[in-house]
Amino acid sequence: MLKPLAAVGALLCLFAVALGAYSSHGGGISEAERRSLEVAVRYQMWHGLAIILLSTLPLSRRWLTGIGSSFVLAIVLFSGSIYGLIFGQWHALWWMTPVGGSLLIGCWAALILGCYIGQRK
Repeated sequence: MLKPLAAVGALLCLFAVALGAYSSHGGGISEAERRSLEVAVRYQMWHGLAIILLSTLPLSRRWLTGIGSSFVLAIVLFSGSIYGLIFGQWHALWWMTPVGGSLLIGCWAALILGCYIGQRK
């Protein structure tokens, strides 16, 4: 197990729970913003859990680090841009959401590939 990777996944999950609680209790945001926030939180939680699971797989350290780092970057781009749009009104971040989503798809493809060629030797 790559403990730092698991810790990062757990930290992402912790923040997802906190932001989910904020969203579910109103938090002074519109209904549309709440729905967007719920999507960001859901994606962050599922991918935080995926990072924790990733840390337990018998992949080489290179594959674990590469895929794990890519998942973190993708979550920051996808969920982080939604948080920035909602909480900071940083509309210049809008383009990061689809880039982050595309990177998430790429991370899952890399994980599939890693299961076949990235095993520890």
